[in-house]
Amino acid sequence: MRKLVYFLGVLLIAFAVSILVPNSDAGEEEKKEEAKLEGVVNINTATSEQLQLLPGIGEKKAERIIKYRKKKGDFKAIEDIKNVKGIGDKLLEKIKDNIVVEGETTAKLPEKKEPEKKEPEKKEPEKKPEGK
Repeated sequence: MRKLVYFLGVLLIAFAVSILVPNSDAGEEEKKEEAKLEGVVNINTATSEQLQLLPGIGEKKAERIIKYRKKKGDFKAIEDIKNVKGIGDKLLEKIKDNIVVEGETTAKLPEKKEPEKKEPEKKEPEKKPEGK
């Protein structure tokens, strides 16, 4: 009986930790999606790193895109990317404004703006009233 209680306690702790500790990959994906991508990615010529700038495209999907285009040839239209495993209508909707099949890849994440540091206000020393 004690062993069962101990086992259930360990199981409960493991479950709680899995819920409370964020998945590092998920966090990176959310950060990437929050940042609005500037420019476009040519899905026919982009590197894996460039493809990963797109929201919802991680390392595995980027590699699938590259393998697909090596095997089947260039994408003729942006909708053709749905032929890649793991990319469907929802993901295409997210990335369609940032992908092209011709031209250069110009995509970059916007630079993070550092909050402006305000210099502390300089206080002038108080003037002491002059004595008579």
